Amino acid sequence: MPWLVALAAPAVAQVASDSPWLLVQCPDDPPLAEEIQRLEPRAVIQLACEGDFPVLRPAAGSTTRRLVLGRDGPRASLQLARALWGRSELALLAPCDDPAAILQAAALAALQRAPVLLYRRGGEAGLARACAELGVRQPWAVARRPLRVAGLALRCMTLAEAAGEGRLLLRQGG
Repeated sequence: MPWLVALAAPAVAQVASDSPWLLVQCPDDPPLAEEIQRLEPRAVIQLACEGDFPVLRPAAGSTTRRLVLGRDGPRASLQLARALWGRSELALLAPCDDPAAILQAAALAALQRAPVLLYRRGGEAGLARACAELGVRQPWAVARRPLRVAGLALRCMTLAEAAGEGRLLLRQGG
């Protein structure tokens, strides 16, 4: 699931800042429980798609938190945003069936330390609810076609515009 890797990029940037979480562990090479215990007292979070990869079994009394995302990209992106951001002024929106848009959104989200919210075409109405729940005031949509969602004042960017925005942010130092 390529979107899982893309969601990990902004999550890593978020936990690297001032989060109580130490690490986002992608599931293809989970650490041993003994390694995790050496990293505490900060909690460790491991991302996993249920049934696809071996997942870490936390030791008794461990503060390790396992966030199993499943196979539904839009639901997983909201679950991750709730867990790591709780509230966020900015969120990047991308269609879950467009890998290029997801990667561009993930790159911008990592630079801005903001979550990515994935959506299915035709299911955009859920974005307004998700943005309201997270307190998002600046939703940026990265898509090949303009996105319109009732109740959201979106800043829409094409893939090229998103890449340009990313270069600008990098020059400005994030």
